[in-house]
Amino acid sequence: MVLFHYALVDDLITTEEFERRVDAKIEDCGDLVDEPTAAMMVIGELGRQHVKIKGLSGKSSLFSFFGKIVDKTEPKEFVRADGEKGWVATLLLGDETGTTRVVLWDEKAGAAVDVAIGDVLEIIGRHPGKAQKRSMPLPCALQAARSPAPCRHKVLEKEVSPMNQLISMQS
Repeated sequence: MVLFHYALVDDLITTEEFERRVDAKIEDCGDLVDEPTAAMMVIGELGRQHVKIKGLSGKSSLFSFFGKIVDKTEPKEFVRADGEKGWVATLLLGDETGTTRVVLWDEKAGAAVDVAIGDVLEIIGRHPGKAQKRSMPLPCALQAARSPAPCRHKVLEKEVSPMNQLISMQS
């Protein structure tokens, strides 16, 4: 689980240094924090943090946020222009500041089967650099959140705010 959070600082320190700092944080806290909590504390010390959905278009190349699943589609098979088969699914995630649609491609599309409307996910990803021709964010990771996140969107109403954004998660 620590490597999930390492994605937020992989441009700042090595994996080994991150793991060392997480272990040191656990020891400093007298084993009162678990590994994911210690990892988030290290990330905070390095100046990174989760944002609200409204802040996803910030200047940072990285993003991380919590979102409640407001709506989802099941994985659908399609054929690419080159004839290869692929899979796609979408999740509509919300918090108290807005909503964003997360597009899951290929292997990641299978995650849509394992989550339910109302679940809260933690998402980590990287926006494309200026040299990249893609307009959507680069590969991301998602996992079930350990604690609930506030969401002003009622799950059954599938309300979508004008702040709607798109995040693409490719393998």
